[in-house]
Amino acid sequence: MNGNKIYNTIIGFLFPKLCVSCGKIIESEDILCEKCQKTFHRIPDKNRCVFCGMVKPDCDCKNHIYYFTAAVCCCFNEGSAQNVVYRFKLQKKRNYAEIIGEEMMRAFESEYKNIKFDYITYVPNSLKSKFLRGFSQTELLAIYISKRLNIPLYKNIIGCKPFKPSQHKMEYHERFPATSGQYFVRKKVEAENVLLIDDIKTTGATLNICSKVLLLSGAHQVFCLSALGGKSKDIQKEKAHLR
Repeated sequence: MNGNKIYNTIIGFLFPKLCVSCGKIIESEDILCEKCQKTFHRIPDKNRCVFCGMVKPDCDCKNHIYYFTAAVCCCFNEGSAQNVVYRFKLQKKRNYAEIIGEEMMRAFESEYKNIKFDYITYVPNSLKSKFLRGFSQTELLAIYISKRLNIPLYKNIIGCKPFKPSQHKMEYHERFPATSGQYFVRKKVEAENVLLIDDIKTTGATLNICSKVLLLSGAHQVFCLSALGGKSKDIQKEKAHLR
C-alpha cells in the first residue's frame, strides 16, 4: 500500500463520508445513501405549474392572487430532500447551502435561464430565528446562487416583524392573512426582474407578501425560487376540507 492509499484510508477512518440526509456512513461518491436516494423526489418540470410552482394537483392559482410572476420549487417537501433542508436549518449544517444551492441551480436553469435578473434577494428570517440559529438559511442560499450566476445580491432589503404565534404553527387558512403587514422593504427597489430566494414554499403566503412589498417599492417583476415545495399532510387535509 503506497503513501496516498494509507493517507486516504486514515482520513476515511477518521472522517467517514456521511449521507447528508440521514447521517449514515457511505462509501460511494454519492451524497445520499441508497435508502435516502429512494425518497429524494424532484418536482418534474412537466408536472409543475408555471405560475405557482407547485405540482399541478396542488396548484393554488385559482384560490389566490399572486404578486410574483412565477415560482419554481425544486423538490417535494418530504423524504430525504426535506431531511437535508431541515438539517441545514435546525442542525446548523451551514455547508449544506452548497448542496441545496446546486439543486436550486438545476431548477433555475430549467425555468429561468432566459430571464435577465437585475439582482437577487431573499425571504428574511425573524431576528429571533436568526439569533437562535446563528445565521439566515435563505441568505446563505442566496449568496451561493448569486455567486454561481454572477448576479448582484442585495442583502437585508426585506424586513420581517415577529409572528405571534409562529407562522409554522398556523393553519392553511390563517397563513395568507397573517403575513399581511409582517414584511416591509427597507429601501426603494429599482429593478426590472428580481429573483427572490426561499428555502420552503408551503402555501406561498410568505413569498407572495414579499413579492408584493418589492413591487410596491419599485420592482417590475418578481420571480421566486425555493428548495422545497408542496404541502404537509395536515395542510393538504385542511385544504381539501375547505373545498
